[in-house]
Amino acid sequence: MLPLVSILCLNSLAVAKMFKYVSSSGIIHLSNVPGTEGYQAWEEVPEGYKGRRRKASVKEKDEITKAVELAARRYGVNSNLVKAVIKTESNFNPQAISPKGAMGLMQLMPETAKQYGVENPFNLWENIQGGVQHLDYLLSKYDYNLERVLAAYNAGKGQVERYNGVPPFPETIDYINRVFYYYQNPRTLHSGQVANHNRTKKANKIFRYVSPNGVVLFTNVRQ
Repeated sequence: MLPLVSILCLNSLAVAKMFKYVSSSGIIHLSNVPGTEGYQAWEEVPEGYKGRRRKASVKEKDEITKAVELAARRYGVNSNLVKAVIKTESNFNPQAISPKGAMGLMQLMPETAKQYGVENPFNLWENIQGGVQHLDYLLSKYDYNLERVLAAYNAGKGQVERYNGVPPFPETIDYINRVFYYYQNPRTLHSGQVANHNRTKKANKIFRYVSPNGVVLFTNVRQ
């Protein structure tokens, strides 16, 4: 069972600054006030990222949308899921670089970029193509169990196999919570609102359906 996420003192408006505290039992507390000792500032782009912290320009946003829709159709991955991953990984910053060396919109590690033929991970078209291919691979590998898919995208397949499920890392649990929030609330993708989705229950198996007009639907209810 995943550790719980406790949401404190939140409202429906965009939050200017958020604070996070992880208890000894792994429960993540999010609040818009510092609270007791141990709370740290929580940013949409993880602290430690190199390069300019910026959001995509209007032109880049249009290009990102086009690239996402194209790759999503090509590989049969839900476009809202792709956008939620991009939001969580880089906050739509095409030049983002993580302390571990992950690059671009979908934060591809060098070996992942090479695996999918991405020569320039800072080219948004190449990055998205590579990232969506990787998501498609993970979705197939884990039978569309989104928790395991996202855990593998964040922490690596080895960790998912080691723990036979989502590894008990606060960073990975935090990551899954964020992606699920943006996936289920796509209007917040460009709003500046911080993910505050409280997932207190372990998700059941996710089923994938494709409508006659090609729309891909993920649901936890068998149809």
